[in-house]
Amino acid sequence: IDFALVGSSLFVLLVPPAQFEDRMGLSLTLLLTAVAFKELVNTYLPQISYSTILDKYVLAGFIMQVLVVVQNAVAKVEAGEHDILAFSDTMGFPLLFAYLVGYHLYFLCEAWRATREDAEYWVRKAGERSFEGQDRKEAYRWHRVHDVPPLEKEEEEEEEAYSPL
Repeated sequence: IDFALVGSSLFVLLVPPAQFEDRMGLSLTLLLTAVAFKELVNTYLPQISYSTILDKYVLAGFIMQVLVVVQNAVAKVEAGEHDILAFSDTMGFPLLFAYLVGYHLYFLCEAWRATREDAEYWVRKAGERSFEGQDRKEAYRWHRVHDVPPLEKEEEEEEEAYSPL
């Protein structure tokens, strides 16, 4: 939803600079909608004292929307009362689009890294203690991890059990 709100703020730049009221009204409406969405999401998340990846993502979206509002004001000053295409419109759209793509790629990489670190943490935790009397190998299976390092003690027991002698 936040992606749609922030992404649609770029389309505000398609409104001519001479229609400043419409342009700014759309930008501020999208910004206030994003703030309301952030408040709604915060009601369902636990209160913690540090910023999460989601908090940083939403903040980057707010920055994007504020940049669109600033660009609207600059375009109005450049265009004046005439319906001309302002320089900030011709350069603003590609720059804001690059920012939008860049921060989404950054946060996709951050989310992937955090997910991987979280999975590695739980795999280590599964190896450190037994779950409900299970041994280490069963704890790995419980976490659906397929790359289980062999346990020396169990290997010896298995070899003795399957020995043809």
